[in-house]
Amino acid sequence: MVEIEQLEQKFAALGLDTAKLEFYNDPGFLGEERRNPELLWDYEEFVLKRRYSLEYEARARQTIPKIVDYLFKELVRDGRLGACLDACLSACKILERYGFWNVVQTGSLTAVLPDAPTRKIRYWAEFMPQGSKANIGHAWLIAPPFRIIDLTLTRQEQNEDLRTMLPAYIIGTDVGPVEGVSFEDMVDVDLKAQWMRQRLPIPSIHELMAHNEPVARHLTRFHPFSVTHGTATLKYFPVRPTLPEEKFEDQKAHCWSGRQTSEMFRDLTGAIGTPEEIGFALGQ
Repeated sequence: MVEIEQLEQKFAALGLDTAKLEFYNDPGFLGEERRNPELLWDYEEFVLKRRYSLEYEARARQTIPKIVDYLFKELVRDGRLGACLDACLSACKILERYGFWNVVQTGSLTAVLPDAPTRKIRYWAEFMPQGSKANIGHAWLIAPPFRIIDLTLTRQEQNEDLRTMLPAYIIGTDVGPVEGVSFEDMVDVDLKAQWMRQRLPIPSIHELMAHNEPVARHLTRFHPFSVTHGTATLKYFPVRPTLPEEKFEDQKAHCWSGRQTSEMFRDLTGAIGTPEEIGFALGQ
């Protein structure tokens, strides 16, 4: 991984103010990203390695769980399932309004559930058939000191039983290792079935990664990790970061009962307080 000093120098050379939240939407960043899409990886690593003050960490530990809990309850009230990316992109802007650095991560999720009566392993795999309803496996947030915020773990279609076996959502500062990446972790069962119907050769995981070299490199730079809950193990495989391009005021979300992100933020501040009321300066 790249050292924080190298990242700061790289961004400074582009004329970017790394003390400013959301500098990923600066014209200088966007112009360079068009030439080098992996610049967003550097932003991801910057968020992970940025030096945070003790005050920042204390306020993050106190406030981010309140934000996450409120947003999860609003997801339940809306009722939509499978809204992981929409929810994460909207939550990203809300966290930024509260002064918290964060990044949205997409990739695969594998849930190993030894106590499940059926389907003891569930996959939300990155590679799926063209034209699928979902175009990613799963999405979650990184918001230091929280290494994982998964708002929609139990808000997935055809997985109602997960709600009795797993916590409503995942938020944690500590994660464990993952031993290797399997074909099933990365390839949706429908895509495999499509290849078989078309009599196409099924690649090994090594062949798959060789043909998707950026994915392999991202997994090498940002390692898969695991979270445990009782006997269950959740394995996350980061494939690429993504961040909202819209301005906060323009961002539409389809998971807050018809409210835009700015309206959701307004209601949230009424429930837990404004950034000013909790004494947090933006970008601190």
